[in-house]
Amino acid sequence: MSVQYHRYDSIQFRDFLEALAAAKIKPKRFKHPNPHALPKPLKNVERSDPLTMVDVFRILSLHLDQRCCVIADIGDAIFGAVGIRSARQAQFIAPAYYMSMGFAVPASIGVALAAKRLRPYVLVGDGAFQMTGVEISTIVRLGLNPIIIVLNNDGYGTMRRIREGCFNIITQWNYSKICELVRGGDSTVASTKGEFDCALSRAQKSDRVHVIELKILRSDVSDQLARIAAEVRKMRGSKKS
Repeated sequence: MSVQYHRYDSIQFRDFLEALAAAKIKPKRFKHPNPHALPKPLKNVERSDPLTMVDVFRILSLHLDQRCCVIADIGDAIFGAVGIRSARQAQFIAPAYYMSMGFAVPASIGVALAAKRLRPYVLVGDGAFQMTGVEISTIVRLGLNPIIIVLNNDGYGTMRRIREGCFNIITQWNYSKICELVRGGDSTVASTKGEFDCALSRAQKSDRVHVIELKILRSDVSDQLARIAAEVRKMRGSKKS
């Protein structure tokens, strides 16, 4: 038997298992040293507040259950998704590399076809959406019903935090018109907490694809992205942009 880099030639694996079973070791119950609190429901007094990235993931968390699969694209969609907290177990899929930008919308097709019990909830930035968002045409043709949340912060927000420049600028689309273009599904625009909450509720009650465009301030990012960008700038010797 071998354990990592150590070999125990005189011990058979079967002997080890039998001894382990006979020992009747009771595993210690793990207690997280810094448990994360579950998201608090929206209060009426805050429903008219402008959306922030933190709010996006908080509100999304309130709508998730075991029938959902969150699919996060590259950028603040995946960094902010670290902040999703739910008492009910939902599935989660995301790519690992920045070169995978544009992953989420096409991936929702795969999830919807491979796991019909799950409804995809797509988190995608406006830059990533412009790369592959027209796959909504395939989604409509196949009769699938993902909920696609476009985080519109006017360009490549992740790169902008690391290094500002004209290369972070993209053409602004009228994202709410995408369903008219592909002749199927429903779309809406939300810029407040209450509008996003209502849009998610409506989408969940429908069996059609829904596109929800979220208007996010250009300067706003999740806490996770703010920390990562600060460390990258420090490594590059850059000042805060």
